[in-house]
Amino acid sequence: ATNTPSPAATTPPTKWSITKHYQANQSQSVEDLQWSPTEATVLAAGECGGMLKIYDTRQKSKPMISVSATNQQNIDINVIAWNHHVTNLLATGCDDGTLSVWDLRTFGGGGGGKKEPLPL
Repeated sequence: ATNTPSPAATTPPTKWSITKHYQANQSQSVEDLQWSPTEATVLAAGECGGMLKIYDTRQKSKPMISVSATNQQNIDINVIAWNHHVTNLLATGCDDGTLSVWDLRTFGGGGGGKKEPLPL
């Protein structure tokens, strides 16, 4: 008997939609990606070099939010996780053992005068 996979095991589901056109213009490699539990087009990326970026796939040119999660250039974000109960909270874990919780409501945009957000 041979271990030949069935066609169903090798064929992706027909409702998958894959695009080759989305490019996030990452400057560093990505350590973790997590889709928002409430916004179908929003995802968070944790990069080598300590950058936390939030993307909306409908806006392909740049991240909606980009912030350094650490004061040191050589510290990587290894893991990120959305809070499924309080959806504006996102946690990051870094190489140096730092665990940070971010309130996405504090991330300013445009000329609103908000300063660089800090973890809670």
